[in-house]
Amino acid sequence: MSRSFSEELALEWSGDHGASYVGELSDDWSFRSPSGGLLSALGVAAMREELRRLGRGEQAPLSCTATFCSVVPSGPVRVEVTPLRVGNAVSQLRARVFAAESDELGLEVSASFGVPRSGPEFCAVRFPEVRELEASPAGSGGVPFAPGVVPRFFQRFEARRAAGNDLWAKDWSAGEAHHARWVRFLDEPRGADGKLELLSLVALADTMPPSVVQYLGPGFEPFIAPSLDLTVHLVRSTTRQWLLCSARARVAFRGYASAEIEIWDDERNLLAFGTQVMLFRKPPKTLP
Repeated sequence: MSRSFSEELALEWSGDHGASYVGELSDDWSFRSPSGGLLSALGVAAMREELRRLGRGEQAPLSCTATFCSVVPSGPVRVEVTPLRVGNAVSQLRARVFAAESDELGLEVSASFGVPRSGPEFCAVRFPEVRELEASPAGSGGVPFAPGVVPRFFQRFEARRAAGNDLWAKDWSAGEAHHARWVRFLDEPRGADGKLELLSLVALADTMPPSVVQYLGPGFEPFIAPSLDLTVHLVRSTTRQWLLCSARARVAFRGYASAEIEIWDDERNLLAFGTQVMLFRKPPKTLP
């Protein structure tokens, strides 16, 4: 039976390495290994647990930045948390994620947390130009160069293509570096208030490479694009089911690419946005 997103983030406190937490990752939220977005969310989840332990559980994550250093395989994991500053209203922490029996750093995540405050409220960015949910064709979570192959990560969603093409098809042309999909969790990670687990947006943010392929057009040389980093700003959660993930590539250079993503709900509320740098590699001989 597949594990839910909430189960993947389950952690227990351990005093072996100071403020340390242990958990276990399955392959259910993997591309070829557990996704960088999931690992980033795990690091933030450990920081959130540490704030609760320190009596600051009312502070919610506002932003996070992950730097990916090595692959963290499925199996037992260890997360070491360092509070940088713990305040009454705002706190900053850092987490380091390792395979449980390894001292090789998998990734480091820093995050800011805060309580709700009073101030101006506005959204100065426009909802992207995409197909409405009802008009979007099903199936947009596949591997770009392999029709019918869907990584386990995207098997956790119902997906509909909102902008761009089926990237493995032959009957389309290169164009704007924009690819968007509507997604709905099949096993939704929600709290008692009915709102989506905020950290699930961090996992969804790590899905930008199709925007690069959309710009290159059919006949591109197949590649995979591991993330070097991932920054996500978390604006709000939602009670809605359908989310729009709209990714745009800004530039490709010297074997790398830079992209950005916005995540909206189907009532056009901006939930989160992120950026990352990815690198280009030849695909493995065996697909996910």
